Formats: sequence, structure tokens, C-alpha cells
Amino acid sequence: MLPAVLGVVLLARALGMEEPMNQEQATTAATHAASKYLNLPPEQFSVQNARAVDWPDSSLGCPQPGMMYLQVITPGFKVMLKAGEEIYPVHVGGTRAVVCARTAGDAPGPKAQAAQAKVDFLHRARARLAAMLDVDAANIQVNAIRAGHFGDAPGCLGGARKEKTGGKRVELTYAGRRYEYSADADEVQECVGQ
Repeated sequence: MLPAVLGVVLLARALGMEEPMNQEQATTAATHAASKYLNLPPEQFSVQNARAVDWPDSSLGCPQPGMMYLQVITPGFKVMLKAGEEIYPVHVGGTRAVVCARTAGDAPGPKAQAAQAKVDFLHRARARLAAMLDVDAANIQVNAIRAGHFGDAPGCLGGARKEKTGGKRVELTYAGRRYEYSADADEVQECVGQ
């Protein structure tokens, strides 16, 4: 039994599926990553902002050319650090912190836009469930995100709309109970009877 459990733990670590960092740990990891990246002492950095983010894949929003990434939602933080007059964005997820050296003129391509739309659907569904249950959204587990049309899942009525628009179906779990949401660019709806 112990070798099987150890194997699952090692696989989870290899896939970056460990317990996510809290905000304090994320800012510390971000400061160390920026210090190493810029060859500056850690005490030269000040935290300007740190916010929780669900990255659309294991690149943490900073894909490198020629690299492949796991296509899994990766919870983490976007930490903005200041050194001198410069601001440095550092993306944190799992046990990694990456200085994301994009310039302001970089525009995300179609794949990045689609991935961000997926994350936006997820955020809206989690926020709605968290508000309904009066719990922290970080405690809601994401099981799946599937393509679909608003209201096309069983138990999703699609509101008063007759047309179906592009969207996603999001399956969430909290305290052992499964919830499914249908979402599009304008609306999020719980699917009943799940």
C-alpha cells in the first residue's frame, strides 16, 4: 500500500499538482525567482500587488517557444514586484515561480485568448457557486471544463433565450457534492438535477 501512495505523491509532484501555495509563500517564491533572474538581492524588491489566478495551463501564462505544457488549470498567483523604477510580473503556480518578461505590446494569440476565455468561464462559475454556498472559491475543486452551448446540458434551461451561443460547461465539486454550470460570455447558470 505504501509504495502505491508514494507513487501517487511522486506523480502529483511531477505534474505540479501539489498543494498550492498561499499568498505569503507565493510572494516569497516570486521574490526569490526575480532575484535570481535579475541577479539582484531579494531585499531590493517590494511587492506591489499579489492576486490569486487560475492559469490556463502549466506554462503559468508565460509559454516559451518550442515548449509543451500540460493543459490543466493551474491555481496560483500573479505577483507584481518593484525594484528601482521597474515593475516585474512574476507568475506563480504549483511549486514554480516564473518571471514573465512580456512587453506591453505583446498581444496574446488565438490559443492564448481561448485559454483565457476558459479561465474566465471557470472564475465566473466558481464565484457563483462560492456565493451560493457562502464559502471561499479557492475551496471549490474543478473537475472538468467542456465545450458546449449555453443551456445545452441536462438541467440547464438556457434562460429565456431561444438561440444557443458559444460557451462552456464547468463541473465543480465542493464537500463531496458535484455542481455543473453552463456559461457563455454574458451569463452563468447552474444546471439542476446533477
